[in-house]
Amino acid sequence: MSYCRWSEGDVYMYGHVGGYFECCCCRFAEKEDTVFTKGVKKGEHPLFNEGLPACTTCSGIGCDNCRMHGHYKMKTRSEAIAHLEKHIKAGDVVPYRAIETLKRELKEEGETIAPMFDDGYDGPVLIDTKTGKVTKLGDEK
Repeated sequence: MSYCRWSEGDVYMYGHVGGYFECCCCRFAEKEDTVFTKGVKKGEHPLFNEGLPACTTCSGIGCDNCRMHGHYKMKTRSEAIAHLEKHIKAGDVVPYRAIETLKRELKEEGETIAPMFDDGYDGPVLIDTKTGKVTKLGDEK
């Protein structure tokens, strides 16, 4: 479940299956290479070659603007609340209910969330909406 999504503001935060909270593509995280910049030589960007530039700055040859901010990970609900408040102070739109939900969960459930899997897996999962069964991506049969 997400606490907030880009469709309702500037931040996307959720409780991760790995047992932590994650702010996806967070402005406060370091920029990372993406499919637009990894191993791309000047003038050889695949989107540029197809006539679709990766960005208006470099016209598809790869630049810092093509890089994305990574994910910001937090271990506790208190850290997640403080992180959302930092976004608000920076001028980002964050739904009020996101902080209120985290505060309520902090009182009712404590600081941390348990990982979904005991083996340390924190990759993508499939959730059957009818049964609630959670399956690691790649293990579905």
